[in-house]
Amino acid sequence: MRKLRLLLAAPLVGMLIWFFYPSEPKGSVFKTFTSPDGRYVVTVYRYVMSFALPGGGGSDAPGRIELTCSDGRLLHKAPVPMVIMAVDEPEWFKDEVRLPGILDYWPLSDPCSP
Repeated sequence: MRKLRLLLAAPLVGMLIWFFYPSEPKGSVFKTFTSPDGRYVVTVYRYVMSFALPGGGGSDAPGRIELTCSDGRLLHKAPVPMVIMAVDEPEWFKDEVRLPGILDYWPLSDPCSP
């Protein structure tokens, strides 16, 4: 009888973990910014939340930010506690990009074709 309870409880625990903790691949595009030369793209992903607290909006959800080449090759990524922190236009420089609100500089040293 104990083995049967454990056998039934394991999938339930797995489903609860999956429901309450979003995995990184799950997320919808919240905002996209393309560099002036078109070689780089900063994409802000909003994690799909299983539940929302009253008064909250979609912009206070956690997520991640990715810097990719225009062909989709990933250069950098970082988590962000609230996607609203990443809605300002990035500041593009010759060798780096600055993400306002996050105060993070990412180098653009990897050559991306235009």
